[in-house]
Amino acid sequence: MSYGLDSNTNRGVATDIRVSLVDMPSAFEEHIFIMFKNKHFSNQLLFGNIYPSPNSAEENDNKLYELLNYLQNKFEVPILITGDFNSHIEWNQDYGH
Repeated sequence: MSYGLDSNTNRGVATDIRVSLVDMPSAFEEHIFIMFKNKHFSNQLLFGNIYPSPNSAEENDNKLYELLNYLQNKFEVPILITGDFNSHIEWNQDYGH
């Protein structure tokens, strides 16, 4: 699905942007990713929101690491990830690199 903004009604605002939902082939289900593309240029941004539950099992955390590894290897555009990254996750561990 793609959405566009009318550039005639919002002068001075980034209006020539197309937005599309990006499906991730991931076993980690608590995420959403959206690709922002500029209509006239090749500028893109992959925006994601992730919510690993505070009660998440280690297996689910490993699925999150796999998703992050996939993002790093698959996309060559800037990636911005937001979310509630709970303190029980070992962020300093090597999850594939």
